[in-house]
Amino acid sequence: MQVALGNRDAKEFVSVPTPFNIPLNKQGLWNSLCVLKDDTIIAITSTNAFGNGTEIWMIKGRVVKKK
Repeated sequence: MQVALGNRDAKEFVSVPTPFNIPLNKQGLWNSLCVLKDDTIIAITSTNAFGNGTEIWMIKGRVVKKK
């Protein structure tokens, strides 16, 4: 999963973070993003990268505006 961050017009993409560091020989499938009312962003993926089987992984973060 990579997340492209742009402006309000969906232009000028300047940041493309990768929330989950999944090795090339593993999979991250059925990704999802959710922005909450307090500007918290939740990213979810199902992956076999971190355990013995496929698991659901979630990470929470915030957008940090560069000055």
